[in-house]
Amino acid sequence: MRKQLHLLSDGFKKPRSITLALSYIFLILLVVLAIFFYIQTKAKQLDRDYQASTRVEVNLSNLLSNLQDAETGQRGYLLTQDRRYLGPFYLARASNLTIFKEIFQDIDVNSVPEGRKIKDLTARKYDELEATIELTQQERLSEALQIVETDAGQMMMDSLRILIHSLREKEKSKLAFSVQKINRLYLAGNIVFVICGITILGALVYVFRFIHPRLDQLYQTNKALKEHQIVIESKNEQLEHFAYITSHDIREPLKSIKGFVELFEVEYFDKLDHLGKQSFQFIKDAADRMDRMITTILNFSNLGKSEKFEEVDLNTTIQKVEKDLNVLIQENNAEIRCENLPLVVGKKELLKLLYHNLIANAIKFKQEALSPKIDISWKEDDRYWTFFVKDNGIGIPEKHHATIFRFFSRLHQQSTFSGYGIGLAFCKRIVELHDGHMTVSSHVDQGTTFSFQISKHLDHES
Repeated sequence: MRKQLHLLSDGFKKPRSITLALSYIFLILLVVLAIFFYIQTKAKQLDRDYQASTRVEVNLSNLLSNLQDAETGQRGYLLTQDRRYLGPFYLARASNLTIFKEIFQDIDVNSVPEGRKIKDLTARKYDELEATIELTQQERLSEALQIVETDAGQMMMDSLRILIHSLREKEKSKLAFSVQKINRLYLAGNIVFVICGITILGALVYVFRFIHPRLDQLYQTNKALKEHQIVIESKNEQLEHFAYITSHDIREPLKSIKGFVELFEVEYFDKLDHLGKQSFQFIKDAADRMDRMITTILNFSNLGKSEKFEEVDLNTTIQKVEKDLNVLIQENNAEIRCENLPLVVGKKELLKLLYHNLIANAIKFKQEALSPKIDISWKEDDRYWTFFVKDNGIGIPEKHHATIFRFFSRLHQQSTFSGYGIGLAFCKRIVELHDGHMTVSSHVDQGTTFSFQISKHLDHES
């Protein structure tokens, strides 16, 4: 299995060419996006130019139409002196202000001279028409008719038509140039898109040829891992069952030994000399110690089996641990400082045992001259809650960091610190049951920090 994992790891080390291919794909996509946005911007500008040219065309047509209406109204008034004919004249002249405002907003800067000439000629034409109307109102009709009979008005209209035609041609030319430009841009864009598409396709084919054979390898390795996991789980079950059966079978003869020891103590203890009594006590203590060790093995093999995952308030858990250890805390003048801990999903009694062992050890392995100080803190990420239990105790030599979590692992003599060396093994097992990992950071006479993780993805009722 290790060989398979090693081969899989080697197989998925990306060669430089794959990295370059992926970089090219990313770069090409950026170029395509830049061209797309550029074309979109130009297309919007073309649409604005088209709308402006359309408005200029409409306004120029309205301008000529208004002049014709004004001229018709003027002639009708001259012939009949009926003021109703003056309505179209004044209405047409008033609308010219709006028309010229819109024209000057829409025409190109280069077309402004024609626009100003059209505005000036239009104003002169309206002045001429208004002059004849005023002469008629002053009963000087003959003078008004003399102005009408001259060619000045017709020449102004002809000049206006020429200027308007010139302005229209300029706007059409500008629009045609914009259309031609955008067409060239679209053509260039299409060519670039095709080239980029072919390049991306080639790069993807190259990457696929690299990845495809490894996908099958990944599938086979994943299948082997699942089979290996089933084998490991089966062996773990067998091992736990073996531990239970072995401990149970050992306990039976041990019960017989303890029974005979108790009987011997009642019947013959007083008849023994000093050496005999001392030897007898060694036998009795060894039997008791073996009984406790067997109980520990049974408890370890059954750890967490009867308890389900549920929501646990770790603040309440710490309070219960402090209550259980109250005598030990008071005797050693220990201080426990705890941050506000989160709600987690876990096995409540196991988490209590975890904190109980860590806090009890922190007090137990204190420095002679210092009162124990224990800091409990935490942090989190997307996957785990990570908790820390820090003390100011005697510390652990670095060479023992890898062995302290083993079963029955002791660093000190029984006479110095009591215990069987099982507390941290229990802690590690509890953390593993919560899909986490436990580590230690410590130096001699500088205290110890235990950190452990609890998965955020544990299911309730599991």
